[in-house]
Amino acid sequence: MPQATQAHYLNHPTYPRLWNDCAACHVDGFDLIPDQGKAVATTLDAGAIDSGTGTSTVWKNQLDDTLQGASAAACTSCHQTTDARGHAYQNGWTPQTFENGRQTILDTK
Repeated sequence: MPQATQAHYLNHPTYPRLWNDCAACHVDGFDLIPDQGKAVATTLDAGAIDSGTGTSTVWKNQLDDTLQGASAAACTSCHQTTDARGHAYQNGWTPQTFENGRQTILDTK
């Protein structure tokens, strides 16, 4: 029996400038940190793997994801020293898991 296949493309976005081109982000008005009530938390660690076969891995349980705020994710993607991370977490929130996952954050509105 013939098998159907679907092509998948994994794109790793890259920074379109030199990594030390600070003026790409730090422009007039940069001091406006995204409203954390509107920005989406990002997954820092997807937690335990629920299942997987071959090269496929599945994370069904998203309640054990370690989440971080969007502003901390944006800043620490470049600024990775301990001091920079501490500053980002002090002005946002420390990466953590929440009892009801992302829903916990959504329910705070």
